[in-house]
Amino acid sequence: MASVSVPVHRLKDLGRWFYLGMATLLAVLIFAGFAQTYPESIAASPPLPPLLHLHAAVFASWVLLIVAQPALAAGGSMRIHRALGWVGATLAGAMVVMGFVAVTVALRDHYAPSFLPRRIFVVGNLLSVIGFGGLVATAVANRGRPEWHKRLMITATILIISQALGRLLPMSSFGDAAPGVLFGFVTLLALVGPAVDLIVRGRIHPAYLLGLGVLLAFEILTPAIAFSPLAPRIIHALGG
Repeated sequence: MASVSVPVHRLKDLGRWFYLGMATLLAVLIFAGFAQTYPESIAASPPLPPLLHLHAAVFASWVLLIVAQPALAAGGSMRIHRALGWVGATLAGAMVVMGFVAVTVALRDHYAPSFLPRRIFVVGNLLSVIGFGGLVATAVANRGRPEWHKRLMITATILIISQALGRLLPMSSFGDAAPGVLFGFVTLLALVGPAVDLIVRGRIHPAYLLGLGVLLAFEILTPAIAFSPLAPRIIHALGG
């Protein structure tokens, strides 16, 4: 596909503002999704377990950070951007830990959402957290290569957006196809960046190919493991 003829400096400007726009879109979807259920859970009886509140706080902090970082880059505040990068790396580690904790607590206290089969919920969340951690670690390792770094960070966040999307979409109307529909919407979000690359650069950056590969592995492995004899063992090990 032929690329659009755009001056180099305009490409850089487009890159800065595209990643800010994409991060903002993800933040809106995540906050809007969890806003459907989280306020009610605060006042629920029995109250939401403290560990799930901590998970929510860590997740919200990550979402705010992924908007702040491209905003700083777009505004030319690279010194602050780099300083916050180490905060982000620490926060990503907390995201992985709290992701596992949240799945365990949700199983134990019956807080798993109704829009996904139990096995899909458990396996899908565990795999998405692992994929997220791997992509963020790769992004941090490539922090000196901005074109890799920002693409991997965006794709990593898309990988963990399914629970928010599931609260926004009318999942009950999809019946048994609900997991497939949810995976489809996540995939569409993940394809936005590569599509912009094709339009502007004429080719997809390898970082997106890596991210899409991880997403594809997640979407193949989730049902394969969820409907295998391994899934009940995983659930039992987590106390479910």
